[in-house]
Amino acid sequence: MTQSDFKTEPDGMLIGAWKTPVNIAAHAEGSIHNDETAKQLGLEGGWIAGSIHLEQFAPLLLERFGPYWLKAGTMSAHFRNATLSGQPVRAMLGTADPGTRFAGVRMEDEAGRVVCEGVAFTGEPGAVTPIRKRLAANHAATPGPLLSDVEIGRKVENIPSMIPESRLAQDLPGITAPIAAYASGALPANLSIDALRAVEPHLVALPSGCVGLYGSIELQMLNGPIEAGIDYTCNGEVLCVGQTPRTETLWYSSELLREGRPVARLLMMSRIMQLD
Repeated sequence: MTQSDFKTEPDGMLIGAWKTPVNIAAHAEGSIHNDETAKQLGLEGGWIAGSIHLEQFAPLLLERFGPYWLKAGTMSAHFRNATLSGQPVRAMLGTADPGTRFAGVRMEDEAGRVVCEGVAFTGEPGAVTPIRKRLAANHAATPGPLLSDVEIGRKVENIPSMIPESRLAQDLPGITAPIAAYASGALPANLSIDALRAVEPHLVALPSGCVGLYGSIELQMLNGPIEAGIDYTCNGEVLCVGQTPRTETLWYSSELLREGRPVARLLMMSRIMQLD
């Protein structure tokens, strides 16, 4: 990222340039990213995945935290408004608190709507983030009909997970804000999250006719980065379920390991909706 791609405010906040992410999952029939499926839900078109938006923060995070970010950085964000392919958005990163290494993150569209917001930091593996506070508040929630059969506390272990080098090569041209590490095999946020999602089909079987979308994502590197072409194993656990007026919510965690050594963790809240 060059200086022309961001500006530094007097208070030290980094404000990225306006970018236009591409909906790379538009072809995925039956997903919220597909135009036809989205219109069945009364939406204008397929939404861009939240994990794609997280990729736009990477150059700012390296500027703020340095290369250590790739090894032990955490990005924790809650999604508030969706965007369509080609809709301009910009990423913003606050100054890091010297005592905690926490910095606020925020993305907005041209209308000033908040796309996502949260925190980023290095180290602090046990940090209580805003997303973890949401999770704690959700433990007493009552499940809705779509997720009523989900087994809270269900665990799976040693699920194989590997992102092929060909998949990284395929995605590289469409990454909104690329960094040099991707050329060496480090995975961007979207593919890193995909590696940690390997547990999903083993944890929960959703009813037919449902679609999911990201509500909250906390991606934490412990011995990162996650790399293409490496055989990992993945452990996961269902944490809780709940509901809002429009969706049901599924919370789970996963951990990616290489030869028994933890590499990364994911805390995920997905919103589940029933197609008409």
